[in-house]
Amino acid sequence: MEESPLENIRELRELEDRVETSSALTTTWSSVNARDCRTRMAQVEYAFPVDAVHGRISKKHKIGFAHRKESGKNYTTSYGQRSTPVSDDEKQYRTYWGQLASAVAARLQDPTKQPQDQLDFKNQTEHSTLRKYVWAKVAEEMNN
Repeated sequence: MEESPLENIRELRELEDRVETSSALTTTWSSVNARDCRTRMAQVEYAFPVDAVHGRISKKHKIGFAHRKESGKNYTTSYGQRSTPVSDDEKQYRTYWGQLASAVAARLQDPTKQPQDQLDFKNQTEHSTLRKYVWAKVAEEMNN
C-alpha cells in the first residue's frame, strides 16, 4: 500500500529531528519531487563567523570588499596599478602629513608639554580626544 502525503511529512519531521546540527551549520530537508516525498535533498546554509569584510584584507591584496547594511548587498572592487605618476602637489601633501604625524607623536611623548596640553584639552570642547586636540594645535603651528 502506498504511503499518504501526511505520513511522508511525518517521516520528514522525524528525520529532521534525527539530523544533528552544529552551531556553524543548519540543515533543512526539502522534497525534490512534490509527488514522491521519498527522494530528499539536504540544503545547507552556513553561518559564517564574520558578518562583513570592509576594505582590503591586507595592503598586498588587490581586491577590496564592501557591505551595505541598508540593502544587504556585498560589493567587491579591484585595485590596479596607478595609471598616472604622482604629481608634485601630491608629494608635497604626503610630506606635510608625514611631518605632521611625526610632530604630533613627538609632542604627545614630550614630558615638558604634556601637562599644559592636557590642561588645555580639558578646558576645550571642540576635540573629542587629546590626540585630535594636539593634532589641530600642531597643524596650526606648522601653518603659521
